[in-house]
Parts: sequence; structure tokens; C-alpha cells
Amino acid sequence: MSGHSGIGSGDAYAKVGVTCMESRSESLEGRIAAELALGQHGKVIGELRALTRDQPLHEAFHGQLMLALYRAERPAEALDVYVGLQRALADRLGVEPSPAIRELNRRIMKADPGLALGSGDGEDGGDDSDSAPPPE
Repeated sequence: MSGHSGIGSGDAYAKVGVTCMESRSESLEGRIAAELALGQHGKVIGELRALTRDQPLHEAFHGQLMLALYRAERPAEALDVYVGLQRALADRLGVEPSPAIRELNRRIMKADPGLALGSGDGEDGGDDSDSAPPPE
């Protein structure tokens, strides 16, 4: 008997762990998008700051934080979040933020009224839930 049955293999556990982390992130993104759609941007800022600190390359959380800060009348902080994301992506992966995040940054710089709560412009990719656009 070789002693390796495949049961309990590290690769299998790693795959399950990654799947669970991805599922958790997607669930958090959805809940936070719902809270942003309900106008609870101030409520989610602290949580999003922690999520972006823990996951510095996760664009969706950065986009949601940028939108929450903008709606909380803190546009300079929203722009700082973009700069931090841009630096992290460049330093660690050698890439720029996705087109969706760059567009959100551009709209914040222009004080686009379409980013306001209830604008209904499909900012989140088409379902009018008022969340940040998903990264591509």
C-alpha cells in the first residue's frame, strides 16, 4: 500500500479552500451592493476598508469602497483608494486597474451626478442596484 489514497490530499483541501474564499467574496460583494443600493454607504465603509486591507488586489471591494466614500461626500478619499489599488496592482502584478475601475475613478473625478444614489444609470453593470462596476 502506497499510503496515498488521495483522501486528505493537500491539493484537494486547497481547491476547496479557494472555492470557499471565492464564494465568500462573492456573497460579501452582493450584500454590500445591496446595502449601497439602500443608501447605507456610511455603514459599509469600515467593513470595506478592512476587506481592501485584507485583499489589496480585489478590485470589486475597492470599487465599492470608492463608491461608498463618494456617496458619503468624501471624494478625495475615494480617489486615494484608487491610487492605492493602482499602486498595488502595478507593484505586485505589473498591471493597471480594470477598465471598469478606471471609469469609476474618472466619474468620481468629474463629480458625475450619475453616481448618486438612485440615479438608475446602471453603474453596476446593468441591474440598477447602485453598486460599483464589477472588474473585468
